[in-house]
Amino acid sequence: MTHWAIFEDSNMTKSEILQISSPDDAHTCAFEFVPHKERPREIYIRFDGVRIAARGTRLATGEPGWVPLVEGYEVTDEAALMTK
Repeated sequence: MTHWAIFEDSNMTKSEILQISSPDDAHTCAFEFVPHKERPREIYIRFDGVRIAARGTRLATGEPGWVPLVEGYEVTDEAALMTK
């Protein structure tokens, strides 16, 4: 039987969070890059600390965009808003 041990450096983070809301705002909004913003494998939008959307391919259209993770929230790209 093989045993595997996983060691985690306490200085290593699993994600990097970039706040995009002002500290004075009633709610917080941030981008979360996994593992970091230089080469992210995954990107999320966090609202009040909850992941509400992930960057990916939308099933309905097959186009890249924000995929909602929580019902009731919709995240769109600014470029998409300009074309409407």
